Amino acid sequence: MPKRKLMGATETIMILEEGLKEETAKGNLILQRLIEETQNLKLTKVVTKYIQEGPKAMNSISREDMIALEYFLDNKLKEIEERIRILKMTN
Repeated sequence: MPKRKLMGATETIMILEEGLKEETAKGNLILQRLIEETQNLKLTKVVTKYIQEGPKAMNSISREDMIALEYFLDNKLKEIEERIRILKMTN
């Protein structure tokens, strides 16, 4: 009988661990989305500043904003490359 209780406890621990893994994965996904949204907001700020101030605005853009812009452009390039790859596969 004690062995069965121990086995039940072990099973419970395993279920809890799996749940934590899932929550961690879900939490990481949410965190990734928040990071992307933040980067997009920074990009919007950079582009708005550029539109308002013209080319001279590029000299006053912070390093962090430039990183956001580069991150956005890299992601867009990857999206375009993926679309091209899919189109090539379907044709």
